Amino acid sequence: MNSKLAALNLTAAQHELLMNINHKPGSSQQQISDRLLVVKSNTSALLKKLHNRGLIERKRNPEDGRNHQLYLTAKGEAKLAQSMQVQITVVQAMTAVLSDREIQANLELMTRVYDALHQID
Repeated sequence: MNSKLAALNLTAAQHELLMNINHKPGSSQQQISDRLLVVKSNTSALLKKLHNRGLIERKRNPEDGRNHQLYLTAKGEAKLAQSMQVQITVVQAMTAVLSDREIQANLELMTRVYDALHQID
């Protein structure tokens, strides 16, 4: 997936950030770091690159001027649409070797793991 994303001038981490911002527009840097289980300084460097390329915008939080809310720009939405196609292609290749039953079993297992992780919070 990394080489396919590189053709779009993106890393897997940048793709994840774009997906996260798209999923929860207006999130703060800290919220995104928490969701991705990444330290804030790493997220900051990646967000700066995305901002400099015009893929995201930062708006001051009207309730707390110290924080910025993050949003995709139109250019960022277009880039995410491209990178999502890469992800879809990769997932299709991964699941092509599995039966429907195996895919369903994997989904059930991952749902249980997801639910267990959310009970920790």
